[in-house]
Amino acid sequence: MILLASPPLLSSGAALPVPLLPHPQAQVQADLALHGWCDSVGIPVSPSVRLRTTPESVAGRGVFSVLPLREGEVVARIPTACVLHPENAAGAFPAVAEELGRARAAAASGGGEGGSGGGSQRRDGFRRRISALWDRAMRRRGATATAVKDGEEDGGEWQAELTRYALAAVDEGHPWGEWISQWNRDDPVHGLFRDNVRADDEDAVLGAVGRLREMLPLPGWMFRGALAIRLGRLEAHRSLLGLADDVRTSEMYSVLGSRAMDLGDGITGVMPFYDMINHSLRPNLSLDCEGEWFELYANCDVDAGEEVFLCYTKLDDPMTETNALWALVQWGIPTPSEDIVDWGSAERR
Repeated sequence: MILLASPPLLSSGAALPVPLLPHPQAQVQADLALHGWCDSVGIPVSPSVRLRTTPESVAGRGVFSVLPLREGEVVARIPTACVLHPENAAGAFPAVAEELGRARAAAASGGGEGGSGGGSQRRDGFRRRISALWDRAMRRRGATATAVKDGEEDGGEWQAELTRYALAAVDEGHPWGEWISQWNRDDPVHGLFRDNVRADDEDAVLGAVGRLREMLPLPGWMFRGALAIRLGRLEAHRSLLGLADDVRTSEMYSVLGSRAMDLGDGITGVMPFYDMINHSLRPNLSLDCEGEWFELYANCDVDAGEEVFLCYTKLDDPMTETNALWALVQWGIPTPSEDIVDWGSAERR
């Protein structure tokens, strides 16, 4: 494997990205283009693995070993400078960072994005409403879990901020834009955002609840509460952080949320190439941070032709019904009932 001595810095000026096309040959070209993009920005990927669009993948697209991998073998190294997180993005898009700073200051002082008075009260009121909604539902059904494991405690401002930066990357021809153009998501939750549905649109929300229950037969009230939280959060971010009220922004908000990860130290971001690898509760890849690099490596021997996986959740965190709910709502990933430790504990209605 060829490894770079130091991480490069992304620079603007790349051509505008070409959207993914439904034709199979176009998708193959998109897979190859992603590898080419990684090379161009200084992300060395082992020739032992390749991104492939194929029905053999659990999600229709994933990363596969094309040569046998040995335990401990590094399959990709991602420079920290290439990760899309608020600090890196603010340096690339100072005008967006300034706008976000003004919006945060207005909200903190009570001014909000569009007028005077009530900004911080609206923020606190939103948090209280979503917490109360979830807690009431859990108490009413006799469930034991009361925490919303979805970043709601801090309001999830990172998702709104990164949405603004991701759109700027595409619009301004930044190298991130070519990678972002390959982001995709197709599940009932994303369908709500794609259609710019409001939290109070009962027909649309209940339709999504029905489709989600076909993927994971949990009680409808659990999905209804989770979707109200997700859609309500977007509406709050439109007011507090100036997100545009249009389909393009809503779609990006949803897709980005499904690809983001906790980088530690309270930082959330999206990591190139890592975000193309699918989830499993029994992963064969692991992630480590080595100075200015993130390293993806095999945590066991992997035969040629196998799909490689990461675990999006904490391996020591039991997969409860509540965690399975959020795995489906956040990532579009249904968890098999045999992997849910308290399956059947929630009331089925």
